[in-house]
Amino acid sequence: MTLAAHEVKLLERLKQEEKRWQWVRWAALLLGVGLMGLGLVFYRELWKELRQEELLLMLIALVAPVCCLFFLIGGVAASYAIVFWRGRPARKLLLRLIATSSE
Repeated sequence: MTLAAHEVKLLERLKQEEKRWQWVRWAALLLGVGLMGLGLVFYRELWKELRQEELLLMLIALVAPVCCLFFLIGGVAASYAIVFWRGRPARKLLLRLIATSSE
């Protein structure tokens, strides 16, 4: 099978992304767990402060959605890393098919 120049570039980029994923998955997992941990710590601290003045309660009402956002982004990042731990199946299949057809 002969590939055009832009297809060869695309194939090389896919190979590089597949190699990079080995490190990126750990970074995504650690980032996700870290953000979820920060969200939980912030919520715990906010819960402790609920017994204070009304002004502080208003501040908590503003900070709580940010904590929720931390937890949500962390959960998405960790979930993505876990689901695609071994790489994206379509990319792996494409690379395998191209490798077997070129032999």
